[in-house]
Amino acid sequence: MDSNPFLTILRISFSAILAFLVWMAFWQRTHLEDQVAGLTRETSALTDRVAELTRKVDDVKAKGDRLEGAAEAIATVVGSGGW
Repeated sequence: MDSNPFLTILRISFSAILAFLVWMAFWQRTHLEDQVAGLTRETSALTDRVAELTRKVDDVKAKGDRLEGAAEAIATVVGSGGW
């Protein structure tokens, strides 16, 4: 239909640019979905680690409370001259 080579080249260029933009949008969406999935896995792992560390901190606090009671008992014995 068109015998003008300039218009043909312009149409081909426009189609190529449009195809490139569509491909880039698809690639970015896929890449973003992969990143979100990775962050979800990392967040899940961190939640598990926080729960584990919270349990360990509670254990250390309980041991500290027991040691504090033992230290008071020893101080009482030493203070009363029971050695």
